[in-house]
Amino acid sequence: MPLVTPGEIAKRLGVTRQALSQWSHAADFPKRKPSGKYDVAEVVGWRTKQNQIDQRSHRFSEGKAALQLKHLQLKCDHVQFELDKDKRRFVSIAEVRSELTRCIMACKSRLLSIPGKVAPMIGGLNAADAEKVLRQEVHNALKELSENDWKEETEVTGQA
Repeated sequence: MPLVTPGEIAKRLGVTRQALSQWSHAADFPKRKPSGKYDVAEVVGWRTKQNQIDQRSHRFSEGKAALQLKHLQLKCDHVQFELDKDKRRFVSIAEVRSELTRCIMACKSRLLSIPGKVAPMIGGLNAADAEKVLRQEVHNALKELSENDWKEETEVTGQA
């Protein structure tokens, strides 16, 4: 490749002479030949290498910025979750289990009370009439349970 002046190499690379002067202070920048000119191939090779390094650095910076943004988003999500939790917008698993157990126990208690309640009523009835009484009592129990606000505690005795 030909040797060219600093002004000509700056022009070919599309940079100012000041930029070329700053680059020339880099340890790996090609040195001028004794004539004071630069080998075009050496300078273009150096600049190509620098562009690749700059691109990698830019991609790294973008990746780092993306990770920092994601980290910030996660921190915000965590703070929002803690606020929601403090405002009782979420219910703990233990609370759900406890409430579900209480509801199931109320249902069990009410349904198990049916035989004792209807036994005296069906003693002398035929099977079809006894079944009607039982069905009506089951229906009543289910209706009670569906209308219950579930605030009342069930009794340990098995009665709702």
